[in-house]
Amino acid sequence: MRPLDASLTETQRETSRFFAEALGVESIEPTDNFFQLGGYSLLAMNLVATLSERFGMDLPLPFLFERPTAAQAAAEIDRLLQSEATA
Repeated sequence: MRPLDASLTETQRETSRFFAEALGVESIEPTDNFFQLGGYSLLAMNLVATLSERFGMDLPLPFLFERPTAAQAAAEIDRLLQSEATA
């Protein structure tokens, strides 16, 4: 298993790990596209449910279709967590 870049945020590392697990691969780069790596709608639904549970938020299914990389998903999760913290 190749290590993820140490400069990644915790959210980026976790999101990349969840993407890899959903795809059944050892690891992915945060900029790898879920769908280009073989992801499909059922896997996307399961991944969105996993991310929702882990980060304590109700993410809609289109979340992953609009943010198909772990880096994009992590950035939006961090933004949502920040907005909840300041609300």
